[in-house]
Amino acid sequence: MARSTMPVCISFWIALWVPQWSSAQSDRGKTAGHVRVAIGGGPIDRAGRQKVSVILQIEKGYHLIGRNVTKDLEPARLRLEFLQNGKAVQANIGYPFGKKVKDEILGDYTIYQDEVMIIAEVRRAPGETGQLEAVIRMQGYPDILAY
Repeated sequence: MARSTMPVCISFWIALWVPQWSSAQSDRGKTAGHVRVAIGGGPIDRAGRQKVSVILQIEKGYHLIGRNVTKDLEPARLRLEFLQNGKAVQANIGYPFGKKVKDEILGDYTIYQDEVMIIAEVRRAPGETGQLEAVIRMQGYPDILAY
């Protein structure tokens, strides 16, 4: 029996603390699979809003499943959420468009390659300034599977 050498998907999630940019730091150097993640947050305003930037650097030769996907790819799409004290925090998340892929079987969907910047506005409870956690769920594949 011949062995298949077809690459398989890379599915992972990563949780990071969100440092404030005002402290001139970011959570850099975290790696999940073939993706390096950098994250940082701005100051928290009086209404409890905080801007958070997430940068995903995807290794050459790989891609992540984007946001605009078909029903079959829904579990694989990129997702970002924020938690504080283990509870979900409301956030308006701006995902980039990504590259469109046309597939006769799966339908049209988007992928992310190279570098992706996600900007979010997180709404914290009034007066809450504690540690914020970002949870990123993503699924990636070698580029040979997207074309």
